[in-house]
Amino acid sequence: MAVKYSIIVPIFNAEKYLDRCVGSILSQTYVNWELILVDDGSSDNSGKICDEYAMNDSRIMVFHQTNTGPGAARNVGLSHASGQYILFIDSDDWVESTFLEEYAKITESEDLVYQGYVGEFTDGRSVVHADWQMDERDIPKAIMSLWQRDNFGYTWMKRYKRSIIEENQIRFDTKIFFREDTVFTAQYCRYCSSIRVLPVALYHYQENLDSLLHTRFNVKEMLDADRLIYNHFSVYFANKAFKRFTDGWFLVNLHNGIKKSYVKENASLFTHEERIYLINSCLALRKEYDMSSFKYSAHSFLNTLLRAVWITNRSSLIDGVLKLILR
Repeated sequence: MAVKYSIIVPIFNAEKYLDRCVGSILSQTYVNWELILVDDGSSDNSGKICDEYAMNDSRIMVFHQTNTGPGAARNVGLSHASGQYILFIDSDDWVESTFLEEYAKITESEDLVYQGYVGEFTDGRSVVHADWQMDERDIPKAIMSLWQRDNFGYTWMKRYKRSIIEENQIRFDTKIFFREDTVFTAQYCRYCSSIRVLPVALYHYQENLDSLLHTRFNVKEMLDADRLIYNHFSVYFANKAFKRFTDGWFLVNLHNGIKKSYVKENASLFTHEERIYLINSCLALRKEYDMSSFKYSAHSFLNTLLRAVWITNRSSLIDGVLKLILR
């Protein structure tokens, strides 16, 4: 019997796009699937539209919840999924009719399978991202390749094994609203033995300012997400090339996050102790990292000054200078 796919769609005020999204799933040539629509407290007609679809197709389930974000909505979907594989689709996107069929061609031995995608822009342009393929058992190498192509974290173009998710109790972190999909994928990869990328692009990603993904996040959540990703990646730090790669992006994000934490609009998000902790974490990591090729950020007088500040290892001095020049 053909394996079953569970497709999870988190929805928030997406009435303009739902017919296109759900219609594209209904048109799949591969028919053994279930569709889980999670209405995340929509104030438009999204919930009603979902209910109507469920009444007309027994493969569709609908759940309604108060607005708590896309991660929480996806978790609801995971708790009700019954398929061998999990797919996530965003409510303002759509897929071509052979989207599932391409995944179904891949054997069960593959733990994580990617497709390419088509970027759809508001000015009518379409850009296809399907210029490479990969079949890799070296997980750190695969992650580096995906990260450098900005393809690693998005949940919407991947086939996940539900058995891996459930056996390891993997869920989206509902305390963060930024990179929660990357945190989820980083955690999932800890239990993978293979990652494959297919050279096809059957997923259409729509850029929309009112998308579910354009929810609130702040600098503190950004830093929390980056630290979670870094901690999940630490399982691979025996690989020196991967550790250097990971230390590099984490240091850049930590530097810029600390800088942003001193800006007036973010000041209330952090206590003095939290800033000192971030600075000390950064200093500790810098001691392990070869700073000769470190790229701080764009050239400017301010960033030149900040670069000079980081030469010292005194957190109190760094804190004082940042307060003086950034607030």
